[in-house]
Amino acid sequence: MSQKDLTAFKNFIAFDTETTGIDTAASRIVSASATVFAAGEAQTTYDWLINPGVPIPEQASRVHGITTEIAERDGQHPAEAITEIVALLNSHADKGYAILAYNAPFDLSILKSETKRYGLLPVKENSTVFDPLVLDKHFWKYRKGKRTLEVTCEHYGITLSAAHTADADALAAGLLMLAMLEKFGDADDFPKTPAELHTAQVRWAVEQAADFEAYLHRIGKTDAVISGTWPVK
Repeated sequence: MSQKDLTAFKNFIAFDTETTGIDTAASRIVSASATVFAAGEAQTTYDWLINPGVPIPEQASRVHGITTEIAERDGQHPAEAITEIVALLNSHADKGYAILAYNAPFDLSILKSETKRYGLLPVKENSTVFDPLVLDKHFWKYRKGKRTLEVTCEHYGITLSAAHTADADALAAGLLMLAMLEKFGDADDFPKTPAELHTAQVRWAVEQAADFEAYLHRIGKTDAVISGTWPVK
């Protein structure tokens, strides 16, 4: 159990998206959720269902359950929804909250692409970001098994009952962060402030990408190039 005062790390807004695909430049957001954590307690949750304006591939619909028909019938216009999402994240960042996302370069990069697509203001570049995936890879480097959100939650005792729905994933990512603070907060190299943690994650992400790229080269995938850019590609 951590003996440090980790209060400053427990104010964040946990964010997740479900999308039409995995290409952060071309894919569209079809649902998003953000849960505000204050002093380590989950507070308000904000949800969006979005009509992306393009057909949702069947493969993506099988993952998150949102079909083109559902999105066209019930979804918000994407520009309106993206404006609301960015405004919410920026307003909390301005109040000192970190923006938290599991595998942040996916969610924050696709959000950035959407803002460019519609000529909207992006999430502020100086925002503090937490990424439990980067933390797990750093503090539990040799943990066996996959590092998907669902599998990682199991390792930390977090219940994720509706994986691949934005609201459940965002909440689980926030709870995962709290579990990691409890487990690793006393580590010698755990940063002293949220801003220092952000900076450390930038460095750790580069190191992790280099390690994974070297591994791929060792097993014969010599053309593999892994980006360590974090938190936005």
